[in-house]
Amino acid sequence: VGRGVGLATRCSTTLAPWGACDLRAVLHSTHTTPCWPVRGRPRVLSAWHVCQVRRVYVAPSLPCSMWASRAPARACWALRGIFVVLVVTCGCLPPLALSQAAQPLEGFAGGPAIGSSLDVAQARRVLAEAEEGLAEAQYMAGLLTLYGSDGVRSDHAESFKWFRQAASQGHVAAQTNVALMLLRGIGVEPNHSEAAGWFRDAADSDNADAQWMLGRMYYDGLVGRRPTGFPDMAKAAEWFSRAAQQNSPKGTFYLGTMHEYGLGGVAHDYSQAGVLYQRAARLGEKEAGYYLGVLHLYGRGMPQNFALAAKLIRDAALAGIPQAMHLLGKLHTHGQGVERDYRLAVAWFGKAALAAPSQSALSEEASSARDELQGLIDAADQSMLEQVKALQL
Repeated sequence: VGRGVGLATRCSTTLAPWGACDLRAVLHSTHTTPCWPVRGRPRVLSAWHVCQVRRVYVAPSLPCSMWASRAPARACWALRGIFVVLVVTCGCLPPLALSQAAQPLEGFAGGPAIGSSLDVAQARRVLAEAEEGLAEAQYMAGLLTLYGSDGVRSDHAESFKWFRQAASQGHVAAQTNVALMLLRGIGVEPNHSEAAGWFRDAADSDNADAQWMLGRMYYDGLVGRRPTGFPDMAKAAEWFSRAAQQNSPKGTFYLGTMHEYGLGGVAHDYSQAGVLYQRAARLGEKEAGYYLGVLHLYGRGMPQNFALAAKLIRDAALAGIPQAMHLLGKLHTHGQGVERDYRLAVAWFGKAALAAPSQSALSEEASSARDELQGLIDAADQSMLEQVKALQL
């Protein structure tokens, strides 16, 4: 358990918005003894090989004996206690989503499609009306200068100016976009407290995106009465719940994580978390399918079902979720819900390493698993060649 603290405290907190650590890397381990291998070709593995393959699958910062059976439940609860302490003391949170900072222009109300739908004459007319003070035209001008279009070059500072003018007139979508630019430092210096103020204005007008984004700011400890870096889970849960009531995919998904971990005064209820994840997935939240798959994988709040878990995790991996790619590699290593295929496992570990943020804990773990398992495959191949040569002699 002590080694688990080491893994948890190595989780990056520099990814916000929105960055978070992945304690699933500690908690998600299931044991079977792998046999070699690949594509039906018989191989002979030494005890050392078996142990090494086991190490690829099990969270490396915890002793294998802890996961050898279901007996050490007390250790798991102790680890959960450590997690709660980390949440309160250092802002190290359960995984919600990988960094959106890698895609800085995602999430804006309106999106790039509006600019691409206008020709040069229409774009100039929008800019002229924006100069006249029309809020909707100012919002459109903000989108045109954010992404660029025919006859209008991308200028983030100019975009922020237009969004802010529209937001000052009560344009809700513009308020959300101003908040996002302030949060991410696009066209303006980052200012979390001002961003939260604009999110709150839009959220009070029942804008679901602003509601879950404001909740996420409280979740990440970017705003609130507490010192910066300390989350306010109760406020986060309140805004996630309000967004979920409007069928927001993100709000529903994040509310599910609050139920899964029992945070912010929300009941610790795996079944309810599963219901919310399933609903979020149907609404289009890709990461929710991965979380639902993990609940099925471990039988948390629902019957354990390896086949269904593997399908959900695979769908999430194909949708580009790095954690799902990493876990799918583990499933292929042990043949749980999918065919045991070490080479395919190596491929998924490699995809996870590339998809995860650079130098993140997930990227390092996936790279290590890929390299170690590939080394074992190469060693087994070499061993078989030597045996064949010996037989020929």
